[in-house]
Amino acid sequence: MFREVSVPKSLIVITAIILLLLGAALMYAIEAASGLTFTRTQNLTPAEFITIVLSALGVILAAMTLMIGALAIIGWNSIQSRVERKVDESSEDYLKRRFSDDDEEYQQFVEDIKEDVRVRLLAFTRQFQREIDEEDEREQGDPDA
Repeated sequence: MFREVSVPKSLIVITAIILLLLGAALMYAIEAASGLTFTRTQNLTPAEFITIVLSALGVILAAMTLMIGALAIIGWNSIQSRVERKVDESSEDYLKRRFSDDDEEYQQFVEDIKEDVRVRLLAFTRQFQREIDEEDEREQGDPDA
């Protein structure tokens, strides 16, 4: 149903390198803006270590969530445009086939409508003629009318 899209491996590698460099630049910007200095410590308690690791994991998950959200929006727009295009093509093909001169069912339908219009027009014409005749009879029978 959907075509498989192939992405060149070089594009994937270049994107990974760019994201790595952007991450390093972001880390440098945060470190420079915060005024904090990174110092090595030997007396880190297990609770502090776990706190740091979980905080880093939270930041990583938040960044991944933003990236996945952006990719989902882009993917949804891509899928939506492909589906709309496919529906347009399919409906156009169906309508061309369905209402062509080669479709016997459609031709019969058109003939039925024509016959129905003829019958209704004939009935209307007869009724109208009767009303005209009745009006003429009244006018001839009653000179004051």
